[in-house]
Amino acid sequence: MDVKVYGLNGEAVESVTLGEIFNTPLRQDIIQRAVVSEISETFQPQGRDPLAGLRTSADYFGNRQRSFRVTVGKAISRKPREKLAKGGLGRVRRVPESVGGRAAHPQEVNKVLIKKINNKEYELAMYSAIANAKFAVVSDDVENLKKAKDVLNFINLLKEKNIVNDKKILFVVEDNDITARNIDFIKVRNVLDLQVNDFVLGSKLIDNVLWTKKATEIFK
Repeated sequence: MDVKVYGLNGEAVESVTLGEIFNTPLRQDIIQRAVVSEISETFQPQGRDPLAGLRTSADYFGNRQRSFRVTVGKAISRKPREKLAKGGLGRVRRVPESVGGRAAHPQEVNKVLIKKINNKEYELAMYSAIANAKFAVVSDDVENLKKAKDVLNFINLLKEKNIVNDKKILFVVEDNDITARNIDFIKVRNVLDLQVNDFVLGSKLIDNVLWTKKATEIFK
């Protein structure tokens, strides 16, 4: 597939032949599974902290030979108590019935929440997202823009030609970065770090993907 390459002046300056993956059919179901899998990897593990209720100085003091702090003969329960100054004993801690103590039967720790997807399906999801998100190819000179205002001027030129719109824009670059990370509606990703989720906005594929020419050549 041949597409135009847009220069910094907003005009088509050449054409480039894209790799076969840019013809991948749309598989919305596989894309959705891949996005769910990526998002699930960011979830916090569920379950109680194994040390919850145990981070305390409290200990058992029921044996005179072990410590000068003892509960024997003091008419207090022989349960783990906090260490106070000058050998004193404080509140009961650690045991389930104490305030702030450990849980009697805590739920399983680090419960697995990741929704897995096999490599072939994930690859299909990536190729399908790349091919079916609305995209345009721009000159590699874009990666050399040094100021955010220059990036915005370039985007405005593309808007005038209806190449992009006012929604979120994904820039896919191959090597250098572009000065756009502080522009709230622009996301910059290196082609080697792409995720399927980068091409999704809400429940739909993104409308504005700008590839530098070098980035597209990774898939040839």
